Amino acid sequence: MSRQSHGPSLDRLSQLPSELLVAIFQQCADFSSVWSLMRTSKLMLSVFNDRASEIVSEVMLLAVPVQTRIVMQGILAMHMGTFSQWEKYSDVLRYFMSSSIRPANRIIASSAQLRKFVYLSHYIHVLAHLCIERMIQRCLDGPLGQRQYPPGFRLPTWTEEQRTVLALWRLLFWNQLKIEGANGSLGWSTGELKRLASSHLYDQYPSSAQVYQTFAAWVFIADISPAESPSDLSESPARDSFPLPSMPSEFDWVEFDWVCEPPPSSRAITQGRMFEVCEHDLDVMFPLQQSGHPQQRGGDESSPEAAQDTSHDLSVGSSPEHSLEHSSESPSQALPDLTGEAVQPPRRPARFFYGTDSEDESSDDNEWNTAEDFQEDTEDEESSSDSSSDTSGDGFIRGTNACMLIAPPSPDEFYIWGRWQPYVPCPVRDYGPQSLRGPEWEDLDREPLSIQLWHNSRWYSVAAPAQYKWFHPYARYGFAFWEERRMMQLGLWSHQALDDPVEYYRRWYTFLSQEDIKRLKTNFGYISDDDDYD
Repeated sequence: MSRQSHGPSLDRLSQLPSELLVAIFQQCADFSSVWSLMRTSKLMLSVFNDRASEIVSEVMLLAVPVQTRIVMQGILAMHMGTFSQWEKYSDVLRYFMSSSIRPANRIIASSAQLRKFVYLSHYIHVLAHLCIERMIQRCLDGPLGQRQYPPGFRLPTWTEEQRTVLALWRLLFWNQLKIEGANGSLGWSTGELKRLASSHLYDQYPSSAQVYQTFAAWVFIADISPAESPSDLSESPARDSFPLPSMPSEFDWVEFDWVCEPPPSSRAITQGRMFEVCEHDLDVMFPLQQSGHPQQRGGDESSPEAAQDTSHDLSVGSSPEHSLEHSSESPSQALPDLTGEAVQPPRRPARFFYGTDSEDESSDDNEWNTAEDFQEDTEDEESSSDSSSDTSGDGFIRGTNACMLIAPPSPDEFYIWGRWQPYVPCPVRDYGPQSLRGPEWEDLDREPLSIQLWHNSRWYSVAAPAQYKWFHPYARYGFAFWEERRMMQLGLWSHQALDDPVEYYRRWYTFLSQEDIKRLKTNFGYISDDDDYD
């Protein structure tokens, strides 16, 4: 969310009827805008409380890509106690991690639950920008910092931002699932709970792209966690749940100053998903009781304080907003119970920053599952900005164990369909001017260029010693999120590599620092090859 001074003034907002104020909420470009707006005055908070379900439903429908929407709704359902319909760990992975389920178009929850959910969404949004900023700076701290970059190089594209946001939400989903299982809130059988308890962070993802994107998100979370928390990557923290850190205090002053690209198209939000044939949908996780009020479950078991409080009260207690708690929490107007994908958004959401009313500063709604409460080749850059990739060639890979290297084929021949054929290097399938794929923003789950190039290096013997490197150190530099254009700006990719990728494999090898190599050997025991390129 970027700070914009041309939004409606507070004086004018106070003179508008409530229906128009609700419409302003619904036009917000993201939940950071909603969070900022609802904290400007008691009037705006009251409007949100009265129509929270409508506002959250509309913003989620018009501003959140469908893969992210599915995971967000799963987390909200866990906190509402309506996630119990899922009885098997394998079903949760199948539907939520592969996004093969229809998201709910109507979110029904109490205003207190939705205020906390809005803050959590804002929190994840800010973490995504901090994560991107740190990864870009990590790239520039090395030799790549000597290169010349175009204006705006540090600003993420919409695709890069949304890939990072999605990775953080998926990490949070896995974390919350572990917490719910440990607390006995899922209603699963003993066998399913044991499977969940013994599962590794990487076990849940159907593609290596999701694995490494979540790994990058976990590295960032570990980096900003308190000193007493585990800050290095090993088997234990990747298997156990963990508390989300507080918002880093040194970034408080830029909490609402991030520059976000708008969605390039309404298709970026729908991601081309129509859900015409879908076995399950998420509408059943947000039911209405006979009284018209949503089901509620008190408690936030993920925080240290809530774990000691047996009451598990989700109310805001003595905050300045407490006086508004007794206002109607059900929507004034029910949204139609839609099925299938939403219609194309008729308007571009607006992004506003209004500042924060001083008397609302003590609100505890901004604490949900944090530590306190709730987690040289740029000539063809422009022609590549719409390039994309696909995961179809690596869809069978699951978890990092699947990335173990086997003996590479001979550089002169390759075994194909039972016959020996001359080996032709193919560094990537889905990038470059020859690609028939659409722009990268069309599918956030497509393999980014870097992961696809890394995959192919394993079968290309002249790529050694880069051939024997895990992808993990590159994920720390954002390679799992960057679009093709940024990799070109960094000098680590060019369309010339489609004909001869050897030079770029050399750059990838020399890119890593000795600290990266040491960490890689310590945590993953990669196969070492110290021979230089010929």
